[in-house]
Amino acid sequence: MFSFDEMLLENEKVLKNVKLHWTNFVYVSFLGVVTFILIAMVAASYFFSIKVPFFMIIIVIIFLYLFLCNLNRLCAKKYIITNKRIVSLNRRNKNDIKELENLKIESINVRKSVFGFIFGYATVCFVGKDVVIEFENIANPKEIKDFVELNMGIK
Repeated sequence: MFSFDEMLLENEKVLKNVKLHWTNFVYVSFLGVVTFILIAMVAASYFFSIKVPFFMIIIVIIFLYLFLCNLNRLCAKKYIITNKRIVSLNRRNKNDIKELENLKIESINVRKSVFGFIFGYATVCFVGKDVVIEFENIANPKEIKDFVELNMGIK
């Protein structure tokens, strides 16, 4: 893992670290709890010498895989707004960085699903000439859009 502070340009400062919505954490937590329960059931069956069906072990492996993949995805996402650019990065892979200079932003779109409308999260798309950066499943998407428009002089 690396820190974004290493990548700041000259006279650049971080204005906002965009937060993910709490529903992302609920989904990963749910997978973690189900995985833990399934592992406990399989372990208890071996401890009490009860024969475990093969499909149960496969289900445990599938849930463990889903939990670890989603936890990795959730922990790796980072969205940052600076005074010079907008950055989406993967903290585990230094080469997986998307950035868009503030002067090159052409439009800002907010996409909400039905659940996003109910729970208050959305995906904010920053469209530039060469790149589209998506801040997925973030809390307060309207606030982020207004913040960027106000600070970057887009409005």
